[in-house]
Amino acid sequence: FFSGKHVQCEPVSGGLQVSGRWEFSSGSDSASWVMVGVGPPGVIGLVPRANYRVLDTWFASGLCGSGSNDIVVEDAFIPTHRLLDMNRAGLDDHTAWELHGRRTYRLPLRVLLAWDLVAPLLGIARGMLDAFVERARTAPQAVQSDVIQLRFAESSAEIDAAHVVFRHTIDALLEKGERGEHFSDEERARVGRDRAFVVRLCIQAVNRLFDVSGGHALFLSEPLQRCHRDAHAVSHRAGLMLEAVGPPYGRAALLS
Repeated sequence: FFSGKHVQCEPVSGGLQVSGRWEFSSGSDSASWVMVGVGPPGVIGLVPRANYRVLDTWFASGLCGSGSNDIVVEDAFIPTHRLLDMNRAGLDDHTAWELHGRRTYRLPLRVLLAWDLVAPLLGIARGMLDAFVERARTAPQAVQSDVIQLRFAESSAEIDAAHVVFRHTIDALLEKGERGEHFSDEERARVGRDRAFVVRLCIQAVNRLFDVSGGHALFLSEPLQRCHRDAHAVSHRAGLMLEAVGPPYGRAALLS
C-alpha cells in the first residue's frame, strides 16, 4: 500500500488533497481506517472508511483469508496530523512515545515493519508440521522410511530454530526500546537479516515436508497444500528475501 497507482497529492492548507489506488490492503473488508502512501517516499496517510472504497480484487493463490484488496481514494483531505513519515518515526519523531509511553514507539518504525507477516508464517510452518504428523498416522508404512523420518527431523529443527531467532530478535528490540537506545546501521541491518532468515528457515521446512507428502496433499481439502501456498505467499514480500536484505548486513559488518 506504500506506493499506489495514479496517486495525486496536492498540498493544501492544513494537509493534503489525495486521490489514487493502492493494492495489498490486508483486512480491508473489516477495517474502519486504512494507511496509504502519499507524497514523498515513506510518508503514509491515515484515511477513514467514509473516504475510500474497497475493490474486491484479492483472488490470490495464498493468504486468501487476508482480504488484501485494493483501496480507492477520490479527492480526500488528509490533515497534517494524520500523516506519518516512516523514515523519522521512532528516530527524531517521538510523538507516539510522548503520547502513549509504549516501548515499541521508541523503536525506529522501519525495524518493526514486516514482522506482522513473519509471526503468522511461524504458525503456518508449525501447522504444516502438525498436518504432516496427522497424515503420517494414516500411512504407517510410509513413516517407516528413513527419508520421511529425516525430512521430518530436519523440518522440525528448522521451525524450532526459526522460533528461537524470532523470539530472540523481538526480545532484543523491545529491551532496546525500553532503554531508549540508538540503533546503529549494523544493528538495523541485523534486524532485517534475522527477519529474512526466519522466513528462509520456515520455507525450507515447509518445502521439505510438502515434497514427500504425496499426491493426496494436492487436494484443496488438504491443509498441507494450503500451508505450502500460504507460506510462499508470505515469502514473496521483497523485504523478507535474504538475497535482498542480507548484503546490507554483510556490508555494515565487514566494511564499517
